[in-house]
Amino acid sequence: MSYDRYVAVCKPLYYPVVMNQHVCIYVAIGSWLGGIVASIPIASVTSTLDYCSSHLINHFFCDINALIHLACNDTTLIHVVIFIQGVVLVLTSFTLTLISYLQILSSVMRIRTSRGKYKTFSTCGSHLTVVSLFYIMVFVLYMRPPSSMSLNQAKILTTLYVYVIPLLNPVVYSFRNESVKEALRKKFKSLLKDKGL
Repeated sequence: MSYDRYVAVCKPLYYPVVMNQHVCIYVAIGSWLGGIVASIPIASVTSTLDYCSSHLINHFFCDINALIHLACNDTTLIHVVIFIQGVVLVLTSFTLTLISYLQILSSVMRIRTSRGKYKTFSTCGSHLTVVSLFYIMVFVLYMRPPSSMSLNQAKILTTLYVYVIPLLNPVVYSFRNESVKEALRKKFKSLLKDKGL
């Protein structure tokens, strides 16, 4: 998505050529394949763990951190695998996103009018908000020392990461729509009028 925004802002005349249907299909397939390949090392190491105390996972879903808490043998290897994958995958995608947005910011700063700057950057603001929340949650949940957070704290943050942030997507993106903004303004004004404010 950040590459899409980069092309739309920095190379708008090339957008239909660069972001064609084939490119979108390749990006989708690459994302799926990347996710499958990325899960293989963690699944392989997790399958070697012994679970001797309980087989009930104290979590909303089968999260890797909850599985690690159930293991009775040494979990150092899986923590190393998670950290290495975090460095390679998360930091790589974060860096690419950051580079895209730095290019966009550079393009926006070259626009002479403040209205043009606002309009151009507002097309990226919603995506930047959602992506920032996503990366913050990933860093806090998976790029931390194993003993720095309790399982209950991790469950709360995982709920935000897995459920709340995706639910925010349509809300954040709808604020770009002028008709949604106008409807919210009217509703807010009518609520204030009903309250006598």
